Amino acid sequence: MFFPHILSIEPLDPQTPVGVRIGRSILRHRRLIAAAAFVAVAAVAVFLYVEAHRYASSSSSVSLVIPGEQHRWKLEVVNGTAENGLAQGVTDMLRKLGYDVVELRTQRTPPLPRCLVIDRSGNREGAEEVAAALGLPHDRVQTQVDKSLYLDFTIAVGADFRSFNMLSGALQ
Repeated sequence: MFFPHILSIEPLDPQTPVGVRIGRSILRHRRLIAAAAFVAVAAVAVFLYVEAHRYASSSSSVSLVIPGEQHRWKLEVVNGTAENGLAQGVTDMLRKLGYDVVELRTQRTPPLPRCLVIDRSGNREGAEEVAAALGLPHDRVQTQVDKSLYLDFTIAVGADFRSFNMLSGALQ
C-alpha cells in the first residue's frame, strides 16, 4: 500500500466507546476519500499533460499558412478575356490570400485562350506555388524572365478561367 498510515485499520476493541469508534471510522473514510481524490487529480493532470504535449508536437508539423504571407512577391494580373471586371476580381482575391498585386490590366487582343502563371523573375517554384493557390495545375506555369518589368509573376486570366473554381469565383 502506498498510504499505510491513511488506510491503517485498527482492530475493533469492544472496550472502546461507540462514539470514539464512529469517529475513527469517519476519519478513516475521510482519509480514504482524500487519497482517492488525490489519485484522481494526479491522473487527470497526467492525462492533460500528455494530451497537451501530443497536441503541441502535432501542431508544429501542421501549420496554417496563408499562401502569399510567406513571400512578398510582386504580381501582375492580366485579363485576357471579354469579361469586364475580371482583373479586379482576381486582384481582390489574390490580395485576400496575402499576395501583393502591383499592377492589373486588360488585354483583349489577342484574347488569351488559357489561364497561365508566367514566371518573370526565374523563380519557377514560386510561380508553381501561386498557380497552386489559384487552383491551376503545374503545366500552366511558364517561364519568361523579364527583369525590366520589376515583377515576380504575371497571372494571365484566359478564356478557360471558369474551369478553375478559384478564378471563376472572381466574378462574383
